[in-house]
Amino acid sequence: MSDTELAKRSVTELPGIGPGIAARLTKLGIHSWQDVIFHLPLRYEDRTCITPIGSMRPFQWVQIEGEVAASAVAMGRRRSLVVKLADGTGMTTLRFFHFNRSQQQSFAKGRLVRCFAEARPGANGLEMYHPECRFVPEGGLALEQSLTPVYPTTEGVGQNRIRTMVDSVLKAMNQNNLPDLLQQSERPERLQISLHQALQELHTPPVGLNWQSMEQGDRPGQQLLSYEELLAHQLSMLQMRSQVRRESALVVDLNEEVERKLLQSLHFSPTSAQQRVSSEIYRDLASAQPMMRLLQGDVGSGKTLVAAMAAVQVIAAGYQVALMVPTEILAEQHMRSFGEWFRELGYRVVGLTGRHK
Repeated sequence: MSDTELAKRSVTELPGIGPGIAARLTKLGIHSWQDVIFHLPLRYEDRTCITPIGSMRPFQWVQIEGEVAASAVAMGRRRSLVVKLADGTGMTTLRFFHFNRSQQQSFAKGRLVRCFAEARPGANGLEMYHPECRFVPEGGLALEQSLTPVYPTTEGVGQNRIRTMVDSVLKAMNQNNLPDLLQQSERPERLQISLHQALQELHTPPVGLNWQSMEQGDRPGQQLLSYEELLAHQLSMLQMRSQVRRESALVVDLNEEVERKLLQSLHFSPTSAQQRVSSEIYRDLASAQPMMRLLQGDVGSGKTLVAAMAAVQVIAAGYQVALMVPTEILAEQHMRSFGEWFRELGYRVVGLTGRHK
């Protein structure tokens, strides 16, 4: 199955995804099968083993299994369902602040429960708040065979829903491997893993894999996706630059007299860096191609003066200049600066903010 085919297949073609769920998935940017498979986990949980209750440590995410020793509704500042769970090595408390009668009745004494949550210090030892629980049947429950991914979610779309969707797309992909976008010769030596293998590992990391290396982004599969994303960004920027360069722009030749008058009106002299950057901008203005430039500098480094030096060249050529800033406070500050600098040149500065009709 190619990436083009994945992009064409709507999420509504997946089992259990109707128009209502599909509408909620749009908040996550998920519209197609391709969006599903590239909806990557935020982190991972290890549910491949059972931790004895007596071995739990504070603030550790663990999976435990034990029998219900007791359950009751506690009436404190907040009403809660309190369940005592024991496994022979110790006892812990499960606490639910949101529950119903059916859930309360399900925690019958002696029933075997498997839970996953963070162990937190409580009044009577370690507790789990709203753990994910599954009741263990007589035949037992198989352990997970891979690390459990945790995905970005939205209201009405939980982890299980996304995991099921991802699993469905992975199974469809396994019937026909996803082709690589880059040949092996086009990638660094350490990124020879295939795109199909990379996505498979990211969504279903095998048992024994260092989950911490996954969370730190050290795996070749993760770095392959990062490499492809950065490469795609650079190629799109080159394409955009090529398109822009095919357009024409106004030619503004340097007016040294107006530059001299502006600098004379200042109470300071421009730095060598400001003069160098301004010269580069002057060359761009004198070109018949649109300027594509980003001027970067710390607060107070003098970017505003560089903008003013460019603006007077355009104004002197008979055009108007618009300076856009993100806040009204900044607009007022620039109004004062430009008004003071341009007064001697006879240029009029006006301000337009969001409150003007």
